[in-house]
Parts: sequence; structure tokens; C-alpha cells
Amino acid sequence: MVYALLGTGRTFSVGPVAIVSILSATAIKEATATLNTGAVETMVTLTVLVGLCLTLLGLFRFGFIANFLSRPVVSGFISASGVVIAASQAPLLLGLPANGDTLPDIFYNTFAAEGSVSNATLMRCAITIHVASLLD
Repeated sequence: MVYALLGTGRTFSVGPVAIVSILSATAIKEATATLNTGAVETMVTLTVLVGLCLTLLGLFRFGFIANFLSRPVVSGFISASGVVIAASQAPLLLGLPANGDTLPDIFYNTFAAEGSVSNATLMRCAITIHVASLLD
């Protein structure tokens, strides 16, 4: 909230978005394993550090740096984010117990998952996607 009041970047959106959640979960998972700390403790530390960084960036008016990001870079990031988010949801849509942090890990774990595709889960997802497309 402080950055929203003090920041100058017109193109930045600070909020709960899927790619930030994926990156945060990956960072927390790796830091928890490396530092031998609890996940909640690591998450709180990450949250405080990000909040402090955003506050300092807002206070010192560093939002102008976003002007140096070219449209192709931003477009590539948004497109890649969509691919990673969609791929991370694929095991859930299929009802498989697969996971992964990177795109190759997600694909490998999805195709190597033991068990078969849950027909009930797949049908519910197909119906939900169809209904959502009709409402759009």
C-alpha cells in the first residue's frame, strides 16, 4: 500500500498475481531447504524484505526505471508467464500428482506421473472451461 501511494511507476502492478506466487513459492521452498527454517518463517522474512525494498523504491522514486523496459521484453515476460501458469495447472486439470518448479520439470513430472488421468476431474475441468468460455 505504501508503494501504491509513493511509487511513480505507471506500469507496475503490485498485488497477488500468479507468476509472483509461483516465484515466491519456489524461493521459499529453496530457502527453507537451504537454511533449515520453517516455511512460514521464511515466507514472513521474504514478505518483509520485499515490503522494505518496495518502500525504498517508492521513497526514492525509482519507478522511472520501468520506462527503460522495452515493449518486447514486457510482452515476452507476460507470454512466458502465461505458458508457465498454464503448464503448472495441467497436472491439476488431469488429476495427476505431478509438480515442478521449472517448465521442463513440470512437463517431465506430468508425463512421468504414476497413476492414470482422473476422468471425473478431467470432465469437471472441461465443463468449467466450456461454461467460462460461454460467459466470456
